[in-house]
Amino acid sequence: MKKIKLKLTLGKIKFISFILSLLFISTFSWLTFLNYRDYSEFSAQVKEKEARVLELERDADNLNLLIADYRREKEEFEKSLFSDRDIATFLEEFSEFANKANTNITDMRVQGMQHVRTERDNTKGAEQNEEVDLSLYSIPIRVAAEGNFEHIVNFLIFLESYRQLLTISDVRIGNRAYPALNCSFLLRLYSLKQLSQIGAKN
Repeated sequence: MKKIKLKLTLGKIKFISFILSLLFISTFSWLTFLNYRDYSEFSAQVKEKEARVLELERDADNLNLLIADYRREKEEFEKSLFSDRDIATFLEEFSEFANKANTNITDMRVQGMQHVRTERDNTKGAEQNEEVDLSLYSIPIRVAAEGNFEHIVNFLIFLESYRQLLTISDVRIGNRAYPALNCSFLLRLYSLKQLSQIGAKN
């Protein structure tokens, strides 16, 4: 009887050992699977974040290029506009321009600055940013002059070819005492200003 009990005990031990081995292997496999799944998810998140970082870096590079282009265009545009010093110089030299064209200036009236509205000003929020953004303004000058037709035309062409941006409109030419003619026109000089600057002057 003792030998039989011993064999049963060994069999049970083997069976229990087998079960424990299965449980250990199953547990180990399950833990390995969980770790692999977590690692895969973590790797996917890392790759997604790395891709997002690369995308943001590309966006930042593109934005820097756009800002650089904007600054370059702004500098080029500002060169074609009148600064305060350019306006003062132009007004001082205006009579000299007329003399060179053999044209007599009979009247010249500088009017107040006028805001030139652009598409950006019509967009939402443009008025809120006006205090910090530069805006385009024109300085209207009503001019009356006398001279013969050729001299008046040469004077207008000379003004149109001036190095800074200006426009000539509302040109009216009348007969005074032939060959002398009367000519009146509206001259506009263009400048970039901030609203705070305009408010301070007004």
